[in-house]
Amino acid sequence: MELIASKDEILEIFKSFYHFAKLKCTLFDNDIKAIVEYPKSHCSFCSYINSYEKGKHQCEHSNFSGFRQAKLTRKACIYRCHLGLVEAIVPLVQSDSVVGFVMFGQITVSQNNDKIVSKANEFCKKNDIDNSNIEKLVDEIKFMSKEEVLAATKILESCASYFVLKQLIVIDEKSTLSQIVNYINDHILEEININDLAKRFNISRTKLYTIFQEGQHTGIAEYIKNERLNRAIEFAKDKSLSVSEICEKSGFNDVNYFIKVFKKKTGMTPKKYQTMYYKYANRTYQIWVKQDYMTL
Repeated sequence: MELIASKDEILEIFKSFYHFAKLKCTLFDNDIKAIVEYPKSHCSFCSYINSYEKGKHQCEHSNFSGFRQAKLTRKACIYRCHLGLVEAIVPLVQSDSVVGFVMFGQITVSQNNDKIVSKANEFCKKNDIDNSNIEKLVDEIKFMSKEEVLAATKILESCASYFVLKQLIVIDEKSTLSQIVNYINDHILEEININDLAKRFNISRTKLYTIFQEGQHTGIAEYIKNERLNRAIEFAKDKSLSVSEICEKSGFNDVNYFIKVFKKKTGMTPKKYQTMYYKYANRTYQIWVKQDYMTL
């Protein structure tokens, strides 16, 4: 699911947020890819930890846990990273689907940073990272009271609602539709579950149905059935295949149902279709199929 953002407008809002709160803000898509951020750099402490691969990996793991919690609850999530810094994540909910996140962080809520220093030193020693400057870097981390963190989170929630209301962030439905159709076509022989499909593309069932109906002018189940029938019609041209084999190769798992829908589409059973095809295989012949002609 691709997110389209009005980057310049969102950047200006993040700049305003930073000027009064001195907090770094970032807009992420549903794949946890940063789209807009201000300022660009982390605080000095986080920049140092992230300059090492093991530190970067651990930070990403901490953030992922926060994103997951915000997505599951669809509510703001305030959490501590693996080294004790506080961050907040707010989900962006559009049409009953979480389409992205806004985040601020890299702060401490205690004026005594001994615990952070201790955790950081332990992490550095364990991962062979120079810790000679850790205490100085920790002292530079922004302090906020718990009440200030809650207030900033409330403001961030208002920003998130504004982004959605003013459509500063929207789903690229054409791109999403293309990905859904490609996925269905690639897995046409497998059981395709609507709930799993919605989960895969990070959208609600309602949004999934809407995107598909508006883009394909048909329902998902109907599209899957027709794609399987198109495969079946091609397989039916192979006289060596039995009806049950055609059924299986086309993605149907019920022979009786398959025969029924095949007949409804072509006007004849699969077996009859095979007979007709081979009878007229060496000359042009047209079978009336509802309102379409199929040239054999």
